[in-house]
Amino acid sequence: MVDDDLPDTAAVADQLVLFLAKRPRGVRPIDVYDPLADIMKVTDRQRLLKRQTNDGSLWHNRVQTARARLVDMGWFNGRRRGFWSLTADGEARARWLDNPILSAASLGL
Repeated sequence: MVDDDLPDTAAVADQLVLFLAKRPRGVRPIDVYDPLADIMKVTDRQRLLKRQTNDGSLWHNRVQTARARLVDMGWFNGRRRGFWSLTADGEARARWLDNPILSAASLGL
């Protein structure tokens, strides 16, 4: 967790990849925030935190920043406006994240 007590962007990005991999037809962004928060054990208090620059949700902003990271990595499929889904590379990342042997090997464990 970082200073604002939310999971860091990298952790949210990994969980977002796993979440989207289970929904290959895509999902509306509004249908991502609460289930992902549940998966990551984000508390009600954390979900209510507001950004300093505006009245927007800090949690929603963290998820959107994670989504931007997926775009930068080539893992996010933006072809369907209003739906979030993964590219083939994003699906490969999800398989890697979901495989404890591959994940541990890359960490030298």
